[in-house]
Amino acid sequence: MKPVEKILVPLDFSQCSARALEFALDLARRYEASVDLLYVYHPIVDTLPEAYGVVTAAHASEIVSKLEQQLASAKQDALAAGAQRVGTQFAHGAPVAEILRVAEERGSDLIVMGTHGRSGAKRLFLGSVAENVVRGAKSAVLVVHASGSSD
Repeated sequence: MKPVEKILVPLDFSQCSARALEFALDLARRYEASVDLLYVYHPIVDTLPEAYGVVTAAHASEIVSKLEQQLASAKQDALAAGAQRVGTQFAHGAPVAEILRVAEERGSDLIVMGTHGRSGAKRLFLGSVAENVVRGAKSAVLVVHASGSSD
């Protein structure tokens, strides 16, 4: 079996992705592996009949700035937890496609991610991101439930 040297951790800053990060950091310490933290920005604008959801450029810039700060904070937390090599990437696009693209570009041996994203949706919506990453990844994927999850 090939040793784990590069771990990719897609984050959405939910409880479930925080738990996945804990697992990834434990594995990184055990295997002396590098950790790449990834956030994929994919704004979803809801529309209502006869109305349009609009995000101004200034508002979008503010959102991205806050997310980049959270990603930088996650990196600092990972280093404080004992990870030796931690990188970050902020991507724009469809989450599944970006996770798979970054994993391949970085030569990740393992992707560690949560079962569900920030919305708490069941398998029908955001859980399908994890499922589709499992189906499409060329590397191993570890899918982690948030503690106390009833799924």
